[in-house]
Amino acid sequence: MTTETLPTVKAVVIQLPVFQREIAIPAEWLAKRDALIAESVAIATVTTKAEYDRATAVLAAITSEDNGIEKKRLAFTKPFSDAAKEIKAKVDEACQGLRDNKTRLKAISGDWYMEDQARIRREAAEADRIERERIEAELAKAQAEADAAEALGFDAVTPPVIEERPTPVELAPTNAHTRVPMRVSFELVDEAKVPRSFMMFDPRKANEYIRLNKEDIQKRVENGEADGIVSGLRFTVRPDVQGRG
Repeated sequence: MTTETLPTVKAVVIQLPVFQREIAIPAEWLAKRDALIAESVAIATVTTKAEYDRATAVLAAITSEDNGIEKKRLAFTKPFSDAAKEIKAKVDEACQGLRDNKTRLKAISGDWYMEDQARIRREAAEADRIERERIEAELAKAQAEADAAEALGFDAVTPPVIEERPTPVELAPTNAHTRVPMRVSFELVDEAKVPRSFMMFDPRKANEYIRLNKEDIQKRVENGEADGIVSGLRFTVRPDVQGRG
């Protein structure tokens, strides 16, 4: 790595908003929450118009309180969220050159490493082949000598022990800067051939289908076709009573 003097650059400054040190959910709101929950729990069933009116009135009150405190939460957390986005954007911009070169160096170093590993395997295989041929030649020579001695009436010659020479193994390249674990990855070649067990249902696609075909789905469900609209899915239609908070 170069030790040359680094050029002068300006620091990246990120302006952050002033945050409150603490916030409180008012006791009055918590008491009102508990009262609404108790009132809601007391409504076990809805079987009459009066019970429906009461249930929807409580629903509207709950919705109003929930929406109100959610707006306050968002108002408080928005500076945090905006600051986090600003910090990430500035850091990403500052690091883009590093990350691009990190990806590039990993790619070209990995290509060389794979080629070098292939060379080591080829050389080891060639050394093994040469050693096998040497052993076979020495055994054949010893056998020929034994056969010749036997043909002349000499005592059988004990075949010599052929010593197998270990094949030198070159270690994988390494240095003080890196480690090289082997990472298994994949590339999608043909989605149509991917086994079903590898596929995952995406509810977002079903919801998008409902959004685009809501009226048709509702008619078919009312006609008893809930299971025949999309294979593997059963659609239902029921009222979604919403409080006007």
